Amino acid sequence: QEAVKKLRSTVSLIKRVLRDAEGKQGKDDAVDFWLRSLKQILLDAEDVLEENAINSAAFQAREVDSTRLAIDLGEKVRNVFSGIAELPNSYDTAHQIEGIRKELDDLSKEIKNLGLLELLGGNSRAENRGPRRFDTDSMLADKSYIIGRDDEKEKIIKLLVAPGTGAEQMSN
Repeated sequence: QEAVKKLRSTVSLIKRVLRDAEGKQGKDDAVDFWLRSLKQILLDAEDVLEENAINSAAFQAREVDSTRLAIDLGEKVRNVFSGIAELPNSYDTAHQIEGIRKELDDLSKEIKNLGLLELLGGNSRAENRGPRRFDTDSMLADKSYIIGRDDEKEKIIKLLVAPGTGAEQMSN
C-alpha cells in the first residue's frame, strides 16, 4: 500500500511537469534525455502490467477448466496445487513495480535540476509571469532558401525612414 501511495505521488509530480518538459523538447539535450528515460520506464511499466494481466487471465481460465474437469476431490486438490504453482508471482510483480517506482523517483529528483516547472491550472509559473516569447527565426539552416522577404523588408525600411507620416506613402 505504501509503495502504491509513493508511486501515485511520483507519477502526479511527473504529470505536472510533463507539459513544460515537452515544451523544452528539442531545445535542451538534458530534457530530451529525461523524456526518453521517462518513455522507457513507462514502456517497462506497461510490459509489467500486460504480463500480469495475461498471467491472471491464463490462471483464471485454467481454474475454470480445472473445476469443470475435476471429477473427485483428489483431482480438484491436484489441480488447485498445480494452479498455485502457475499463479502470477505477486512477489516478482511487486519487485518489478518497486523497481519502476525507484526509477521514476530518480527521474523526479532531476526535475529541479532541469528547471522544469509544475503546471498549475493549465499554466506554468513561467507563463504567469508574463507573455511567452516565441522564437521567430526560421528552422532552415541555409537562409538562401528563403525567398520573397527581401522586397517586403526594403519597402518597410523605406516607409520607416522616409519623411512624412508614412500614411500618405502607404496609400500609394
